[in-house]
Amino acid sequence: MEQQEGEGRDGLVLVVRKSAYGLPTACPVCLPAYIYLRLANISFSTHYNLLNPDSDALPSIEFGDVAGFHNETGGIFGFLSKEDIVDLDSGIPSDSLPDWLALKALICSCLNDAALYELWVNHNQKVANEIYFSDLPWAIGKILYWKQRRTVMQRLGVYPSNGQEREAELYRNAAGAYEALSTKLGDQTFLFENKPTSLDAIFLGHILFVLHTFNVPNIEVQKRRIQNQKQKKKRLFGDGPSTF
Repeated sequence: MEQQEGEGRDGLVLVVRKSAYGLPTACPVCLPAYIYLRLANISFSTHYNLLNPDSDALPSIEFGDVAGFHNETGGIFGFLSKEDIVDLDSGIPSDSLPDWLALKALICSCLNDAALYELWVNHNQKVANEIYFSDLPWAIGKILYWKQRRTVMQRLGVYPSNGQEREAELYRNAAGAYEALSTKLGDQTFLFENKPTSLDAIFLGHILFVLHTFNVPNIEVQKRRIQNQKQKKKRLFGDGPSTF
């Protein structure tokens, strides 16, 4: 486990998979947690876990004698709220909550499903290997890759008999989600009430992951739709090597 940044607030430590492709962590699940803390202006240190590439517990947060894990109820954001560290969603007006939940569903289903498909099924093995398995012996990494690929295909309902149709459906759903989110964001910096929420962290994490890791024709249209949103939000973080 390698420390990347200096000591954080009262020893707050974010444990993630390693950096790659110009991202502070190249893991599409870990990146939103990193961005969430940055949006909240919380000081923290970042540790890389290189030993458990297939762990569902990452990302995790260590705070003194307590810790929160991705696969627990509420995940990292719920842990940060429960421990009174930060809660970016606490100020969402009740009349905005239905729209907020609907957009979150679009990101967590349509966009994440398309990214998972591209990473594990439709793309070559290079990106997944760099993010998850490059520090492991070749044979172990190969086995874990094919195990995860099969798991993702089953989760997404992709089989030899429906591969082309399912791929078209996944990308069609993603295109619709990008359109809805782009319309909602407009010229604003954030999606709701001109302040960051966990939704911004999840959306920006997805955008940056796609733009930095994939370069294939299937997602060029979607990439063009969100490229301008990256430029809007990039000023929140700067251009240093430990940011974006």
